[in-house]
Amino acid sequence: MENQKVAFFDIDGTVMNNHLPVLLIKHFFANYEYRGNYAKKLEKQKNELEFARKRYKNYYSQAFNLPKKEWRVENYSEAFAEYSQKFCPLMSTLFEGYSEDEISKIAREVLHEYRYEAYTYSLELIKKLHSKDFRLVAISGSPQLLVDAFVEEFGFESGIGCEFGIKNGSWQETGEMITWCEKDKIARKILGEGFFAKQNTVVAVGDTLGDLELLNMAQAKVVINAQFDLYQEISKNDEFVSVFSRKDLIFIESNWLTVGRDHNGDHKAKSDNARFRKGESLEKHFENGFWRKFLK
Repeated sequence: MENQKVAFFDIDGTVMNNHLPVLLIKHFFANYEYRGNYAKKLEKQKNELEFARKRYKNYYSQAFNLPKKEWRVENYSEAFAEYSQKFCPLMSTLFEGYSEDEISKIAREVLHEYRYEAYTYSLELIKKLHSKDFRLVAISGSPQLLVDAFVEEFGFESGIGCEFGIKNGSWQETGEMITWCEKDKIARKILGEGFFAKQNTVVAVGDTLGDLELLNMAQAKVVINAQFDLYQEISKNDEFVSVFSRKDLIFIESNWLTVGRDHNGDHKAKSDNARFRKGESLEKHFENGFWRKFLK
């Protein structure tokens, strides 16, 4: 059997520069009417989500005298988890009276509307991997209906998200599978036994510590605007790509091992730092030593 090539992508913060549930909620409030009977509960959940967002965002502002003491947070992962856990309860209330087909249609509207708010590097990498016949798989902590819309919009083979739908007459999480972390377990199940015993290639792309085990499983590790703790871990590897995208600048750090060896018989490590303006072709980057190994 011909060697297989598979690329696993996180979505929120890796391909998209916002969280899909945030975009869905924003789009819903702007374009659809609330059909439920719990307006006060919905308003309370909106306020709780906004409070969690401020704490999560203000993690980056610890050097400043924040206006409210309760906004301060010591642990990024805990603040992010608190924020993320507010989405499903709010959506359960917000979508009352809507069918799964209706919300799935709205999810497709969201991905189509916000497609061009994806990171340039991620879009170019997706296009390049497509051209090299990689299977593309998304694994995300976002609800499955949003992941399905993402897969359709960006031409992925498949996607795994958290199970969220109507159960016993109300919107709620309907499964127990954790998809925002432990992604390596999901990936290994998709790949099947014996995959790594052959000359197969796995690319993994992520942005937070929840993606770390998936990245460590892959030969080609790519981080996009990485959380600091994730960058610290990934940079211990000999082979990785780290991308920082800000305003009109894309800064790319690449590290890889050469085919040749040094006087001790060890593979030589090489690195390459490149800067691109958004809109500029990234083709030169995809021809460097790192990608030449994996984009054969």
